[in-house]
Amino acid sequence: MKTELREKVLSFGADICGFAGIERFAGAPEGFHPADLFPDCKSVIAFGIALPKGIFLAEAQLTYAYY
Repeated sequence: MKTELREKVLSFGADICGFAGIERFAGAPEGFHPADLFPDCKSVIAFGIALPKGIFLAEAQLTYAYY
């Protein structure tokens, strides 16, 4: 199932996709643990999209906020 989910997420434009068991969040602060939102949570899907490198050189914060 992980392979199918990863392929789907990447097909939507994500650059990276990974999975973590709920035990990885044992030290999360109150309110930031996945089980705080979904008590029956057993794993988490994380994905990311790369930002253009030049965005960190821009003086205007609006450019960064846009991405």
